[in-house]
Amino acid sequence: MRRWGKTLTAAAVLTAALAGAPAHGVSAEDVSAHTIEVAPGTQDLVRDKLAELGIEPSYEFTTTTDGFTAQLTEEQAAALADLPAVTSAERARPVSILGTQYDPTWGLDRIDQAARTLDGRYTYPDTAGRGVRVYVLDTGVTPLPELGGRLAPGADFTDDGRRTTTDCQGHGTHVAGTIASQTYGVAKRATIVPVRVLGCDGRGETTDVHEAIDWILATHPAGTPGVLNLSIGGTDPDLGLEQAIRRAVRDAGLTVVVAAGNENTAAARTSPARVDEAVTVGASTRADTRWTENAGRGSNWGAKVDLFAPGAEVHSLHYAAPGRTAAMTGTSAAAPHVAGAAALLLGDVPGATPAQVAATLTGQAGRVLTGTGPGSPDLLLRVPQPAKPLDGLDRLGGANRYATAALIATDAFEPGVPVAYVATGQGYADALAAASAAAHDHGPTLLVSPRAVPAEVRAELTRLRPGRIVVLGGPSVVSGAVRTELAGYTYGEVTRVAGADRYETSARVSAATFDPGVPVAYLATGGGYADALAGAAAAGGRGPVLLTGRDRLPPSVAAELERLRPRRVVVLGGPSVVSEAVLDRVGGHTGGEVRRLFGGDRYETAARVSAATFDGGVPVAYVATGQDYADALAGAPAAGGRGPVLLTAPTGVPPSLAAELARLRPGRIVVLGGTGVVPGPVAQTLAELVAR
Repeated sequence: MRRWGKTLTAAAVLTAALAGAPAHGVSAEDVSAHTIEVAPGTQDLVRDKLAELGIEPSYEFTTTTDGFTAQLTEEQAAALADLPAVTSAERARPVSILGTQYDPTWGLDRIDQAARTLDGRYTYPDTAGRGVRVYVLDTGVTPLPELGGRLAPGADFTDDGRRTTTDCQGHGTHVAGTIASQTYGVAKRATIVPVRVLGCDGRGETTDVHEAIDWILATHPAGTPGVLNLSIGGTDPDLGLEQAIRRAVRDAGLTVVVAAGNENTAAARTSPARVDEAVTVGASTRADTRWTENAGRGSNWGAKVDLFAPGAEVHSLHYAAPGRTAAMTGTSAAAPHVAGAAALLLGDVPGATPAQVAATLTGQAGRVLTGTGPGSPDLLLRVPQPAKPLDGLDRLGGANRYATAALIATDAFEPGVPVAYVATGQGYADALAAASAAAHDHGPTLLVSPRAVPAEVRAELTRLRPGRIVVLGGPSVVSGAVRTELAGYTYGEVTRVAGADRYETSARVSAATFDPGVPVAYLATGGGYADALAGAAAAGGRGPVLLTGRDRLPPSVAAELERLRPRRVVVLGGPSVVSEAVLDRVGGHTGGEVRRLFGGDRYETAARVSAATFDGGVPVAYVATGQDYADALAGAPAAGGRGPVLLTAPTGVPPSLAAELARLRPGRIVVLGGTGVVPGPVAQTLAELVAR
């Protein structure tokens, strides 16, 4: 782990290792790197002031915040701090090495098994992190053969003049080797991106680290899963850097792994170990205890630690020459084990969010440690194991919601479908309204982004070659350019069905699909997806799914019900989501019954809708997470009235779901989404239900 000192506060931050020459009569020893924090929109003003002082910023933030870094004297910093536009001009603090280096790694052997007795093997998923970029913010990485040509171009943010990402100290190469080398790596097919923030003496400045994260967020390829490993930290928090880490997680969707620190104290006293959004890693020993050497040296502990990983005498690559090895002790050596494990997860489930990655890492960890320290979790890293085939159960999960929808279509539909419905993947309402219509017309629902057709969807449309394409929603959710592009994938027309809002859109989809006198119409809240999802599968193309407000039946929906005059209406959800007043009004638009179906939660509601619709012995049942809508959107038209779409929790199979599957006895269960949303243990339980 690396140490830095005082942090920066920031409203908007500009961090620059200013390269301007010192003022007349000022020696080079009198200037140092500063972070200049400015109010949003005032960069030009501050830049002009820097020019007046003869200072040219070396870096201007573009992503993590607003601001610069620059080499300043204390007098210049004070002058800038007096400007109303400048929040602060804080001097950078040092970053330095805390890991200790010594001349079949026990760490790899330990993290793939539950028992402490090592079995001499390391077993990992076949994907091995393929397609995942792991950024190593450290002393650089030497391009050794052990990395198998998986070293991508990086960047050097130090000011030592070397202008290279090649390691001249050893720490970064050791870390990279633990993450992804052939012999010592956890994720043996992941790509390493070296980001040099520390010099040959193992020291650097906070400004360099902040600049590096800004660069990563600005250049990381869209749609590519990524991990950041920071074996750095200190006891004086850098608030600007902490905020940059939060943005990397929340805005860019990158998993950030940090070392807990080596001071044998509470990790809450160190930064960025205390950042909740990061995965904070403590160090363990061969004896499954927290690593400690003395009162002032050992793995940090406490509630801020998420889990532990091997960190005592961990062998990995030596930076100086191929074939040589080095050993490191400390949380610097532990963190890259977890970064590699995160890459393994993302290799299997590229669309997993940082929160899902963190939850899976801690959920799969072993409870085997002793002496972890006050408030620390008893969690030792355990890497995901290769998935075993489960009889009677299939999983359809792509890299993202677009790829998952395409996979579902591939599984359910043959080429030459009469129609394909296309809706935005950034909301649920339009796709759900189209689900029963798609089932009625024997075609899939595919998802696009507002301004682009994802590659996986293009490939599936090329395979399907639908007779026509129906776009759901207006140009604000599916642009005209996307509609034009879609025309190249059908020999028929591309039409758009859209209303002024989600309620009117659902009514227009119904009007374009169903004749009066349909046997059933389903009515669900437009304020959530779970109830409508269950209804779409139950409708199975026999009638529409219409959306309503809680206390008001929209005029467009009332008019469509009046046109349809369905023989019955099924209202989905309890009075808290669709009021009795709406129920009463619906009764005036049907000559038959109006029935409400709901349960104690979304899982039970889906089960009750299934029980009211499907007899036992259905050929298929689809199961999706109840925590998000994305993976399930394409499930209802794929079901096509042959079986339900049911919902599960990520932590286990709800009793209502288990009971309904036992009643249904489906010939096949299809899980929608990868292990990040429906974890392996949940899928195993579902498979056992099929086998009974």
